[in-house]
Amino acid sequence: MKFFFLVCALFVGLQLGFSSLAHAQDEDESTSDFRMTYDLSGSIGSQGGRSYSEIALGLNAYFAEWFVWRNSGFTRFGDGYDGLVGIDTSARLILNLGDARMGLTAFAGPGYRVVVNQSDTPGSGTQDSAPFAEGGVVAKLGGLSIGGGVKTVLNSFVRSGAPDDTQYFLILAGGGAL
Repeated sequence: MKFFFLVCALFVGLQLGFSSLAHAQDEDESTSDFRMTYDLSGSIGSQGGRSYSEIALGLNAYFAEWFVWRNSGFTRFGDGYDGLVGIDTSARLILNLGDARMGLTAFAGPGYRVVVNQSDTPGSGTQDSAPFAEGGVVAKLGGLSIGGGVKTVLNSFVRSGAPDDTQYFLILAGGGAL
């Protein structure tokens, strides 16, 4: 678990470093689109006949109103999963309807899941690092955002015959920004 937090801290540091670079490049401009937010999400899924749950803490770097780079540390638990943890990194295209206080946000994009440690459960060898595709919708109501979406981890791209993994997730974000 200590390693999980170390990897999360590394990604936070990288994104904060990119934040400094983006602000330095925008010094000549009067406004900057760059901002950072965080969120907590939970998901449920099933893989190989086994159900699981995941919890993820995400850090989102908005480089433009329509583009966000998201990194999230996750942990998976359930029957047949002994402490699977890792990092998801993705590039999301964003469509905003409404304003920052009330409205809808739709997102979609590709990403890559890096599994830090694999389950020791025999026969569970589908938890390799793999690409994924995701999409969802978030409703903004004042300082609270609530939404959901779907993510498919494409295990078959990395291992022939491995089942793909589809997750359904909920997003709950507060008014936090960095």
